[in-house]
Amino acid sequence: MPRPYPGPRLAVGTLEGMSSETGTGPSLIARAIAVVVLIVAAYILLKLVIGLVSALVFPVLLILAIVAIAWAVSVLR
Repeated sequence: MPRPYPGPRLAVGTLEGMSSETGTGPSLIARAIAVVVLIVAAYILLKLVIGLVSALVFPVLLILAIVAIAWAVSVLR
């Protein structure tokens, strides 16, 4: 014989003390440290992106320069 569905189980009091309704947030020092961390991370990512772009663009520019030199030499002959 199937057992009847007992319904949802409520765990009363398990989230007690975890409410953020007190109005206190991170301290001013914690916010300042978070801002500094974000600035440093953004700087590192920017340098990384610039490095990757220049690493990809440099060979293309080098090939274009070689082709331009070869074209100029052929025109001057």
